[in-house]
Amino acid sequence: MVVKEKRKMERFELKVFSKIQVESGWHNTDTIELNTENICSNGAYFKTSKPLPVGTSVSLAMKLKVNSKLKSTINLMAIEVSGKVIRSEKDGMAIRFDNGYKMMPLGNKPKKKKS
Repeated sequence: MVVKEKRKMERFELKVFSKIQVESGWHNTDTIELNTENICSNGAYFKTSKPLPVGTSVSLAMKLKVNSKLKSTINLMAIEVSGKVIRSEKDGMAIRFDNGYKMMPLGNKPKKKKS
C-alpha cells in the first residue's frame, strides 16, 4: 500500500532545543523542555512520553547556533513563536506554528582559534 504524503511543507530532521510553555491555570505556566524531532516552516514534531492534548495552545522558545561570516563569533539566537498542538500520539506531538514570530540574539561565544 502506498501512503500519500499529506504535508505541504518540506520537513527537516533537525534537533532544536525548545522550551514549550503551557498555561496551566489562573496565572500559572508549565514549562516543558524538549528537542524537535523534525521541523518545517509551519510546525515541528516533538518526541515525548507525555504529549499535550490536541488543541492545547503553547508558546515556544527555540535556541539556535548561527555562525557569522562577518565576525569571529558564534551567535546564539532565540526564536519565539506561539502555536497549537494539532496531533498527539503515545510517543510524541505535532505543534503547528502561528504566523508571527520573534528572533533575537542571546549572546556570543568566541570561536576557538585553530593552532
